[in-house]
Amino acid sequence: MINTASFRKQYQNELTQYFDKENIFYDKEIIKSVMNKVAINSRNKYGCVDFEEELSESGIENGKYFLKEIGEKDTYNRRNSRI
Repeated sequence: MINTASFRKQYQNELTQYFDKENIFYDKEIIKSVMNKVAINSRNKYGCVDFEEELSESGIENGKYFLKEIGEKDTYNRRNSRI
């Protein structure tokens, strides 16, 4: 059985491969921010952080979306977590 950390790493690897393929600039802080937002989104949807479900349900689409939120103060995750 594959543990949760390996699904997080798999998600991160797929995300960085996409950024490389599309020539999108990223660094360690951007990846960390995107992964944190995906984790919060997962917790909001499933009640726990589950990268396996994220990958099977929507792939890295949420990660692509959260890249647009880097540096924004009122993000999707913050609005969702207040509900």
